[in-house]
Amino acid sequence: MNPAEIPSFLREHASHFQDFSDQRLAELAAGGRVVSVEAGVATAHIGDDAGFLGVVLEGELIATAPGEGGRTAELLRFKAGETFGELGLMTGDKVTADIVAATRAQVLEIPVELFRTAVLSEPAAAERISKAVATRLREVIADPARSAAALDRSADPHGLRLHSERPQKLLVFNCGSSSVKYSFFDTASDTSQARGMIGRIGTSGTRHIHHGPNGETTRELPGGGYADAFDALLAALTDPRAGVIRTPGEVSAVGHRVVHGGGRFTEATLITDGAMAHLEELSPLAPLHNPVNLAGIREARRVFPHAPQVAVFDTGFHHTLPSYAYLYQLPAICPRLRRHVLRLAREDRGSCAPGRLRQPRCDQRTAVVREHLARPKERPHLYPG
Repeated sequence: MNPAEIPSFLREHASHFQDFSDQRLAELAAGGRVVSVEAGVATAHIGDDAGFLGVVLEGELIATAPGEGGRTAELLRFKAGETFGELGLMTGDKVTADIVAATRAQVLEIPVELFRTAVLSEPAAAERISKAVATRLREVIADPARSAAALDRSADPHGLRLHSERPQKLLVFNCGSSSVKYSFFDTASDTSQARGMIGRIGTSGTRHIHHGPNGETTRELPGGGYADAFDALLAALTDPRAGVIRTPGEVSAVGHRVVHGGGRFTEATLITDGAMAHLEELSPLAPLHNPVNLAGIREARRVFPHAPQVAVFDTGFHHTLPSYAYLYQLPAICPRLRRHVLRLAREDRGSCAPGRLRQPRCDQRTAVVREHLARPKERPHLYPG
C-alpha cells in the first residue's frame, strides 16, 4: 500500500480510527512502520514485550498458541482493517500469542508511545478498543480448545516431553557413514530408558557402547555391516539382565533422522515402500548421508517389522522459509531452482507425537540445489527432487 493511502484506509476500514481527524490519521501513518510479512512468518511472538499496535493493511494474519501436546491452536484471525496487540499495550503484559501471516500481508505497526498519546487519548477510540478486546476474549473462551491454549501456562507448552494417552516404547536412530546412534524411550517409565552407539561399522575395531538402566557396558564386535550392528543393538535392548524390552514386538514406533527430504518430504513421514523409493531418488542430494540413513531404515524394518517407521528430515526444519529466502533469482533459466537449508533434526522430538505423523505427499517435481552448510567446499549439484 502506498504510504499516502494509509490515512484514508484507516478512516474507511479500521473502526478504531473512524472519528479521527485528518491530522491525527496523518500522525499515525507517519509515526508507524509498514512491514511486509510473507505467509508463514510471524510478526509477533509469545513472550515478546508488547511494543506496537498492529493494523492489517493487506492480507490476513492468525493468532496462534501451543495447544494440547504441543500442537498449534488457532485463536483468532485478523483481516484487512482489523487490529491486534491492544490487550498487551493496555495492561503491560507480554504477548500471549504468535501472530503469523496466513497470506502475504502488510501491517502498520503503531509504536506503544504513539498508541498511548494519539489513540488512547481519544475517548471514543479507547471505548471501541475495550469493546473489541472483550469481544475477542468472549469468542476465545467460548471454545474450550482455544481457551485452553490461550490460558495455558504449562512448563512444557510445546509438548517436548514424551507422553501419550497410552504407554509407548519408542526407538530413535541416527545412522551415519560408520556409526549407528540410538535412544530408547518408555513413556510410562523414566527409568526404563536406554541409549547407545556402535562405531567403526565396516572396519576393524567396531565397538558397541550401551547405556541402560544398569549403567554402561562396552563390547568389541567383529567387523560387519549395518545388519550386524542392528543385531547387536537388539541383543543389548532385549538382554534379560540389562535390557529394556523382552521382544522386538514391544517397540511401538521407530524414528529415523534423514538428512535430505528434497521438496517432497518436509514433515515427519511414515515410511512405506513408496516413500523408500522416493528417498532413494534423493540420495544424490546428500551422497554421504542419505544412503546410510536408508541402510539404517532397511535394517530397522527388518529387526522391528511390526513397528511403524517414521522419518524426520534435516531440511524439513526450514521448510517454512518464505519463497524469497530459498528461490534463486534465475527465472529465465529455471524458475524453480531453489536452495535447501539443513539443520540437525535430533531436537525435534515432538514430531513423533501421536497424531502428528504425515503420509508421504506427492508434489510437483522440483529442481533443487544441494547446499550442505556443513561441507561448504563441496560443489553443489543439480538434481530432480
